[in-house]
Amino acid sequence: MVPPPQKGIGICAVSLTIGKRQAVHCMHIIPQLSHSVYLGADLLVRFGVQLDIINSVLWTQVSPGTNIIEFDPDRMCSGQTIPQICVVVNEFESIVPALIAGAAIRLNIKKGQKMCGKQAFFRPSRWFEELSLTTCGNPLLELNHRSTYLLVQNLTRGNVRIPKHTELGLLVDSTIHDFELNIPVIGQLPRALVEKGGSVQRCYTQPGGMISITPTEAFLNEDVCRVDLSSESEMVLHVVTSEAQFHLPSDTDKSPSPPNPLPKFEEQVQQQLARADTLEI
Repeated sequence: MVPPPQKGIGICAVSLTIGKRQAVHCMHIIPQLSHSVYLGADLLVRFGVQLDIINSVLWTQVSPGTNIIEFDPDRMCSGQTIPQICVVVNEFESIVPALIAGAAIRLNIKKGQKMCGKQAFFRPSRWFEELSLTTCGNPLLELNHRSTYLLVQNLTRGNVRIPKHTELGLLVDSTIHDFELNIPVIGQLPRALVEKGGSVQRCYTQPGGMISITPTEAFLNEDVCRVDLSSESEMVLHVVTSEAQFHLPSDTDKSPSPPNPLPKFEEQVQQQLARADTLEI
């Protein structure tokens, strides 16, 4: 069951141990919850966790200990829980002209947050997309202290006004193991997530939609699955499924043979091939 949104009364740094992996993670303190601890999507992304719904276990091979969150009250209050990811905002109100493909926007790291490296990918937020702005691919940006510039496109016929201090997206350090910020699920997505506005193929965390949750494989309820670790410490998924799911093509399913080319067309092809043969060395 996904708990309803509630307001926290504080933030604390907690030392966590999951298997052989340890990390210090910032967590919100919320009273009167039905469970003692809820693991957030940010923690799962930081550990590179795959949710195994079928076997009710968490799989990961990522060690989050390489980047440690400092015990900084400003950083903790800013909401940054993954040291390689920070929120970027526009410091001043700006206007992006209509039908422009290279407008520069200055992005500033949100107050209290810090970025580990000097190069980071830009991940647009839901508010960025609602402004009808786009970028070319996944831009790799160079940080100058706490700011950088992003080239955006406004392909609409009207100017786009970006309000002051809009959270336009995330800066994801180039060394992170998962730029997509996705939590893979082995099995079907829980019904509680789908009912909150997602689909059976993809849903997003609320309210910003920064982290996606997707099933790695779609199985039927009759399927029998098992997950093992290979000798190279790679996760191997075994699936036993019924033959009824697969449709073997019959003679009636075969597509009709293509019609024979016209004689003149065949002559032109032979002429081109003859000329090409003369260029061979």
